[in-house]
Amino acid sequence: MVRHDLPFQFVEYDAIRSIFTYLEPQVIHFTRNTARADILKMHKNECSKLAQEMRSCPGKICFTSDLWTSIATDGYICLTAHFIDSNWVLQKKVINFSYMPPPHSGIALCDKINSLFNSWGVQRKVFTITLDNAAANYVFVGLLRDTLGLNCSLVSGGEFLHVRCCAHILNLIWQCSKDSIRALDETKIDRSVKLDVLAFWKAHQFRYPELAQMARDVLTVPISTVASESTFSVGGRILDQYRSAMKPEVVETLVCCRDWLIGEKGKWFLVCLFYLHFIFVCFNFLLYIYIENTEVGLEDLTENIMNLFITEDVGSNTTTTNNQ
Repeated sequence: MVRHDLPFQFVEYDAIRSIFTYLEPQVIHFTRNTARADILKMHKNECSKLAQEMRSCPGKICFTSDLWTSIATDGYICLTAHFIDSNWVLQKKVINFSYMPPPHSGIALCDKINSLFNSWGVQRKVFTITLDNAAANYVFVGLLRDTLGLNCSLVSGGEFLHVRCCAHILNLIWQCSKDSIRALDETKIDRSVKLDVLAFWKAHQFRYPELAQMARDVLTVPISTVASESTFSVGGRILDQYRSAMKPEVVETLVCCRDWLIGEKGKWFLVCLFYLHFIFVCFNFLLYIYIENTEVGLEDLTENIMNLFITEDVGSNTTTTNNQ
C-alpha cells in the first residue's frame, strides 16, 4: 500500500480477499484499521532509526523546504535532509511532510521548522537550508539564524545558512578561501578516467582530515528545492479527490515511509541530479573567473551577446532583401 499509494480499504476489497484465500485457505484477514495501525507503527520505528543515523553522521546536514497546498486547500510543509553518511554515501531523506496551517509568515515558518529540528535532535547539525524566493523566507531565515545561533552551532555564524542559488554560495566560498587555498601535492588524474568525488574523499579522509570534513559538508548542499517539490507529486497521489479527508499525521506517515523504504529505487535519479547540480556550479564558477580576469562586467557581457544577435538578424534581413 505504501509503495503503490493504495488506500487502507484495499485490504477489505472482496477480490483481494478472494485472492488471499485462494493462495492460503487458512489466511486470517485484517481490516483497514489494522493496516493503518501497522503502518503508523512502522513509521515510528523508521523515525527512530533515521534520527539515530542523522545524529551520528560525521558531518553537517543540509535541508530543503517548501510549502504545498493539497486538493482540500490544506497547507503542508516538506522538510528534506541531505547528508553524507560514514561510508561517504550521499543520502536524501524526506523527514517531514507536516501540516502547516496559515499564516505562512516568516515567524510561523521559523517556529515550525525549529520545532521539527528539535523533534529530530539535529539543531546543532544544521549547515544550510535551501529555499525558494518567497518574501517570507527572508524573515524566516533571519529568525532561524538567531535561534540556532544561540548554541553557536552554525558555521561562520550562519553566514551560509540560506541557500538561494549556487552562484551566490560559490562566490561566498571563493571570496573566503581564495587567499588561503594551496595546491595539494597530488598526482594529477587523467581526465579520461571517471572520477567519483565521494570515493576520492573517502580514500583520502585521513590524509586530509580538515579538507575531507569541508568536502563532506559542502558536497551535500542542494542548490534547489527539487527534492522537496518532487515529494508534492507523491502527496498529490495520496491526497486525491477520493482521500482528501485523511488526517495530516497519516499523510506524513505514508509520504515519509514511501521515501525511506522505496527511496532506494530512485537512487540513480538522485545521483544524476547531484551531477547536474555540480555541472551548473562549475559553469557559474568559470563564468565568475572569466568576468574577474577579463574585467568585463556582467551587463557588458550581456550587451555584447544581445548586439551579436541583433547583428545576425540585420545581416539575415539584408541578405533576404538582396535576393528579392
